[in-house]
Amino acid sequence: MGSPQNSTMTLKSLATGLKLLPVKNSEIADSMIVKLKGAFGRLVLVGALFISFIAQGQVFQIGTVLNGASPSSSPPWITATFTTLFPGTVSLSLAAHLTTATEFIGEIGLNLRPGISPASLLFTQNSGPSFSSLNQPVAEDSANLPGGGVQAAGLDLVIIWPSGGGQPQRFDGSDVVSLTITGPPSLAPEDFFYYNKLGNLTGPVLIGAHVQGIPATGGATTSAAIIQTIPEPGAAPLVLCGLVTAAWLRHRD
Repeated sequence: MGSPQNSTMTLKSLATGLKLLPVKNSEIADSMIVKLKGAFGRLVLVGALFISFIAQGQVFQIGTVLNGASPSSSPPWITATFTTLFPGTVSLSLAAHLTTATEFIGEIGLNLRPGISPASLLFTQNSGPSFSSLNQPVAEDSANLPGGGVQAAGLDLVIIWPSGGGQPQRFDGSDVVSLTITGPPSLAPEDFFYYNKLGNLTGPVLIGAHVQGIPATGGATTSAAIIQTIPEPGAAPLVLCGLVTAAWLRHRD
């Protein structure tokens, strides 16, 4: 399993189970918490956090090259959105933004909260190009994202699409893949917000993809491993609520 997100934005585990709580620049939250004193203010805070979490989902723009050549299409190349359907079931939408005809997505790599076996999850395809297979090991931190080199080892699972030329199920262009992921009763979007593990070290991949068919010199093509760009624009409302919540937890009696 990966480590929680802990670079520009830090994942903190709260009693509520929400982990995406950035605490950098906490003075902003400190100034806001003064206005949220008392039981009523705390109730408003929790309500705002809950509404933001349910309504927004969690959006990751995948637009940073980890290894290989940069795709000729403009980044972000993929938008991934995790949304709670109900406890234990998460929706994952993967929207491609590839404007170069030869470019396509071969694999998507994901991480999980420690304690959840990748093999325990059930993936159901709702729409879009059908994945051809899943690298879904029982053991944690044992999947690799193709094209990513040593930095893209130690993931938890990899979703694989057909790569052959002319494949009708090839994931490319502006395709949108919709998946339903069912797992333990507590499964929620934030359970996927962990980095890969490189031995005892934390890797750079929170969510990654392998883009193939990138034009190269002489008419050839090449590939690249791409990863999330931080911060995630779609998570902005939750980021604000997280700042305030973190400050409240520090100030409570």
